[in-house]
Amino acid sequence: SEESAYPASHAIDSTQDTYYSSPADAKMPVELTINMGSSHNIAAIDLSQNEARALTTARYCPEGEGTRIRNYEVYASSDGSDWGSALASGTLENERGVKEILVPQGTGNKQYIKLKILSNYKGNGLVQITNIDMIRKQGP
Repeated sequence: SEESAYPASHAIDSTQDTYYSSPADAKMPVELTINMGSSHNIAAIDLSQNEARALTTARYCPEGEGTRIRNYEVYASSDGSDWGSALASGTLENERGVKEILVPQGTGNKQYIKLKILSNYKGNGLVQITNIDMIRKQGP
């Protein structure tokens, strides 16, 4: 789900000037599926989130404020339909800056990555992501 003015493609356009936004009335979980165009073994996902309100001078948001992602799961697929079980899950800190989501065993050689956002710190369905970078696993 996405707001028409803030499509999911903005999360992967490598610019800080645009961002993805789910609709304000979205329900959790919010899922983003990324087609990488070819198969890759991803070791981590670097995630930058939009600052939805004027707390940009504070490193931490008060509990219950902001749209920062709290709990997440990461999945990978070869065909975009068979996802299997989560390869990574966890909780992101409620603070500014790029967050790195580690996928310890890597995604294998998969073309699709799904970021499933289970909750945010505000407790609503609003998710805003400025940029997502896939970090490839090095070595065999």
